[in-house]
Amino acid sequence: METNKLISEAVSFMQKSVNEAAITVTFDVEDGKKFKNTLRDFGLRGKDVKGDGGVRGDSVEVKGDSKKLKKLVKDADRELSGYGILRVHDNGQLKEEGLTEGLYSVEYTFKSPTDAKAAATFVAKHASPGKLEINVNGKVVDVYVVGGMHGSGQKELGRAHSEVEKYFKSKIVKSNIENEEVNEAAIDDLRKIVKTKSMGKVSGTKVDLFSASAMVQVYDALNDKNRAKVDKMLKDKRGVMTFADFAMSQATKK
Repeated sequence: METNKLISEAVSFMQKSVNEAAITVTFDVEDGKKFKNTLRDFGLRGKDVKGDGGVRGDSVEVKGDSKKLKKLVKDADRELSGYGILRVHDNGQLKEEGLTEGLYSVEYTFKSPTDAKAAATFVAKHASPGKLEINVNGKVVDVYVVGGMHGSGQKELGRAHSEVEKYFKSKIVKSNIENEEVNEAAIDDLRKIVKTKSMGKVSGTKVDLFSASAMVQVYDALNDKNRAKVDKMLKDKRGVMTFADFAMSQATKK
């Protein structure tokens, strides 16, 4: 009898723990069917509900483990498609693990300069004043958060990106999302070389102390927009070498 009571209490405790860990989040998505297939990869299930997605897509309610939902949203931030997520209604349950965490720039390449200008105008018209900066260069449009990692426009950029992907989908050749977690790595590697006064590797390329010191000095002197461009450059070997040559040329002028 005592054994049965202990088992019953254990089962109740386990059920209570599961219920406490489970949260309900509603996603507005481009395609409900595709999104529900994606949910299965994360061990989650969803059901169609009425919501904001009705105008531009579908709304899917997901009840499940908070850790799995946080992982889903975090992974969506790293995927170019974002799994088709337009909005996340979580009532603060996901806290800072949102879709726009660390997001600070998106680069779009369009089929034509006309398409690029139309998309840039669209973003400028719908974005809040002073939150985003937009650059157009031929077929390429760069959208940055004003102030970089210290800016307050990350959610604004997340919303703008979803809208551009939705309304200009057939016009976009490719898009490249940048976030602070990725971009800070290369400059951190350079700072480490300077701090330890030794040779090190940046994006697979060997960099000596003198070059690293020059690169850090030039980087720190740049504004946020140009730092973002250098961050992209430092993601591959060729970019590291190009920036190193530029930084060294500036150092020899002094």
